[in-house]
Amino acid sequence: MKPTNPLLTVITVLKDDPEGLLRTMNSLDQPPSPDIQWLVVDSSSDVQRVRTILTRSRWESDFFWTKPEGVFNAMNKGLAKASGDYVWFLNAGDTLHSSESLDIVLTLLRNKPFWAFGQVQFVSMEGRVTLPKVFDYEREKRRWFARGRFPPHQGTIARRQLVCELGGFNENYRVAADYELMLKLSKAADPVVSDAVWATFYEGGVSSTNWRRSLREFHHARRAVLKFSRAASVGESALTLKHYASRSLGQVKRRAKCL
Repeated sequence: MKPTNPLLTVITVLKDDPEGLLRTMNSLDQPPSPDIQWLVVDSSSDVQRVRTILTRSRWESDFFWTKPEGVFNAMNKGLAKASGDYVWFLNAGDTLHSSESLDIVLTLLRNKPFWAFGQVQFVSMEGRVTLPKVFDYEREKRRWFARGRFPPHQGTIARRQLVCELGGFNENYRVAADYELMLKLSKAADPVVSDAVWATFYEGGVSSTNWRRSLREFHHARRAVLKFSRAASVGESALTLKHYASRSLGQVKRRAKCL
């Protein structure tokens, strides 16, 4: 039975990625909860294959197909159809970190935060597993989030109504729409931070592979949302250049190792 008044909507968007959907679905392989709605937004060319996969799930998902207009467009459409008090985007391929992850998240949400984030484990295209240090929100805030880092949307949960009021995901950005939304969330309220690992993210998307574009979009988003004073603008620009130089040097070193 589908939940009627869920605390949380888990939104999964996909396009022609049945293997990723299976990975996400299998991580949700536990008894359905009346507190959770699972909403699947599909833009695949083979919609019947996706429907067949979903019949194997223990969860009765809310499913709809939409024409492919980009991942953030699909995420916005999922946001519009969600009914939970909170939304969590676990797209095809993203997984819960463990069988305890949902219980950890639901316990936190019962304290009614505006938004919250937990930790995310990364898996590279080569299979290398990385667990970054706990995100130091206060430190990054003091530095205008100029390193272009937030925990990714796989580790972020926010009140649905607040996300809607903030305009959802800005589709003018190709890779930084989730980052821009988190900047707006940070202006609305400080998050509750969980040390627990909530999810696993498998790298390989546009933001992972086109880091130069990512940094440019992050910089533009900061200036548009945070509206710096002159002194802050100079400081943010200096930190952005420092981060760009660091990333460039890292790329050079990695290429040298391959020679």
